[in-house]
Parts: sequence; structure tokens; C-alpha cells
Amino acid sequence: MSTIFAKIIRGEISCHKVWEDDDHLAFLDIRPWNVGHTLVIPKKNHDYLFDIPTDEYTELWNAAQKVAQILKQKTSCKRVVSFVLGYEIHHTHIHLVPTQSERDVIPLVPKIISHEELAQLAASLRTEQIYSTPTTSEVQAVWDAFAERFAQNHQPTTLKLACSAMDHLELEHASCVLEIGGGAGGSAAEIFKRIPEGARLITSDLSLNMLAIAKEHLNDDIEVRHADASNLPFEDEEFDRIFANLNLMIVPDPQQALKEANRVLKPQGLGVWTVWGRKEQSPLMTLMPEAAAAIGVKLPSSPRSNFHLSSKTKLKRMLTNAGFDHIQLWYQPMRASYEDAQTFANDMIEMRPELADLDKDQKDALYKELSSQAAEYFDSGAPISLEILVIRARKAQKSS
Repeated sequence: MSTIFAKIIRGEISCHKVWEDDDHLAFLDIRPWNVGHTLVIPKKNHDYLFDIPTDEYTELWNAAQKVAQILKQKTSCKRVVSFVLGYEIHHTHIHLVPTQSERDVIPLVPKIISHEELAQLAASLRTEQIYSTPTTSEVQAVWDAFAERFAQNHQPTTLKLACSAMDHLELEHASCVLEIGGGAGGSAAEIFKRIPEGARLITSDLSLNMLAIAKEHLNDDIEVRHADASNLPFEDEEFDRIFANLNLMIVPDPQQALKEANRVLKPQGLGVWTVWGRKEQSPLMTLMPEAAAAIGVKLPSSPRSNFHLSSKTKLKRMLTNAGFDHIQLWYQPMRASYEDAQTFANDMIEMRPELADLDKDQKDALYKELSSQAAEYFDSGAPISLEILVIRARKAQKSS
């Protein structure tokens, strides 16, 4: 069935778009119950909300949450309420309605708002679009600036994850391995220990500063190359293994990066990637911004959230489109090596140069709030961790 929403998704009917990602669209209702009344829909049509597969169901509500946060900020409402009806249009949609009181919920007469007013409101809301895509040069600049701090402060934690992930790469049978986004070289050294004698290993990175650090610590048997994950400087079918730890979610075009990985892999070659998992399971990355917001400190935002590839459904589709099969995906925690809230809070503040301009009172308030939030995790026995989505897939065999 081709619903009016399907036509909006295809661009056959215009709408006052508020927000969009690869799988969802949000736009203003033209018969709003209140100003800012927005519809959030999946681009894949499902008639009934509770028939949607679990992963897609979760992603739809995650999208609705992001849009609701925009609406609450821009409309200054007390609450954004949600409804799912679905009798009039047989395409699942979530109503998000900014409200000041219960009287604003499903009024007897919808508000009359002109298309000009709707267009102006939609433009205002779109300024709060959560994600925008960074350029390759922006990514390189960020990691060039971050290289020294990464090597000193973060590599020990990410290396534990890398060692766990590379266990699934069958390195004992590898003949030619490419690491993408190898950073300061720690994981390349571990890969080298696991491959057969005489096997070739290339570690690559976009950041020249990262490569300089890697070269200082790696032996001459490991090749160190400058490479853009979306435009790899290697021949077709050159490698039988690819490894990319916490890289795919930061490249400007992850779909193109997967296609490039597929291109340079031999048929049935094996790849393992890791990306950030679900935001709600990742206090290591969410406690700081939550604490800052609680005391009124606005942190600089990145061009695109590193959580944007946290959906298994989305990544499986991307891998399939890039030419992979035998796809397996699973979540696992990456525990940070903190044992008390005070050390965690102090390190988080010291490792963020953007906080250097805070005065002493602001830093003290941030430390107190962050320590308090972190203490809830430690007191419950839970670690401070970042959830990771691990991906394992093979290049599909060419059909004869």
C-alpha cells in the first residue's frame, strides 16, 4: 500500500521536515494539536507498531526521543507527550506534542497554522538537527590534535577492546592483514604477535601524528601507511583479513568505508570492526555531558554523534549492501579502569581541554556533580563502561 507517508518519504509530497536520519523522518503535522506537533515515522512501512521487529522498534523510539529533545528545547514546553494511533493512515507514526498542561492533549479543535508559519517553525527546529557529517579533513585535524593524549591516556583501555575483538579474526590463519584506523600502534603490535611467521601486516591511519607515534613503537616488519578508510590506497583483493577498532563510526561515509574494505578483501576474506554501542548503556561517554548540563555548562558538540552506528539492524543492512555475508553482530561492554567516582571525575575533567576556560567555582561544581553521578554506578557495583557493538563478516563469494 502506498500511503501518504510513503509519498512524503519518496519526495512526491512536500512536508515541513524537522529531522531525518537514514531510517526515520520527522515533520510537522499540518493539523496540529499544539504548536510544534510533530510526526515521527520509519521510512520502512509497518502498519502496526507492535508488529515492528524489536531492533527497528527500539530505533524508532530512539529517533522519537531525539526529536522530543529538540522540541522541548525549542518550544519551551513543560512536556512533550507521545501518542501512537494509526487508524487513519496505515503507516506507523508517533505523534510528539509539546504541551504546557493536559488541556493541550488532543484538543477538540486542531489549531489552524498557515504553511508559512509551519515552514518558519520547521526551519527553526532544523537548526537543532543532532547529526551532521564531518569532512575527512575535519576528522584528520581532530585526531592529529588528539594523538598524544590518545596514546598516553586512552590507548590502554581501547587496546583491551582490540585484543578481545581480534580474537574473532582467526589471525593464526592470516596471510595478509590490513588494520584501518590503527591509531598509535598498540593493536598492530598485538596483531603481529598472533599472525603466522612471514604473514604481512599493514597498519594504517588518517592522522599523520598518530602514524608518527606508531612508527616510534612498532618493529620494522609492520608496514605503517597513511590511508583514508573511504579511499584505500591498495589493490583489489589484496588482503584476507581487515581489522578496524573504533574507526567506522568516525569516518565521514561509513557505507563507502565498508565498500572499500570489501574491495580490498579476497573472496571469503574476514573483517572485524567495533563501533560505539547504545548511548543509554554507555555512562563512560554520557555522564560528563549530563553533569555539565545539570550545572548549566554547555560543552562543545561534535559534528556527529559517535553513537550513530549503534543499531545492529542498520549495520547489518550496510554490510549486506557493501557485499558481505556471514554477518554477526553483538554488544559487549568496554570497562574503563576506574574503581572510584572521585578518580573518574577528576580524570574526565582533566582530559577535556575544552574545560580549561571554566573558573574554579564551575570546575568545583562540575567535579561535585560528576562524582555524585558516577558514585551511583560504583555504589551499585556496576562499572563505568562504554558499550561496544562488535561486527564480524566475510566478503561474499563471487557468484559463478
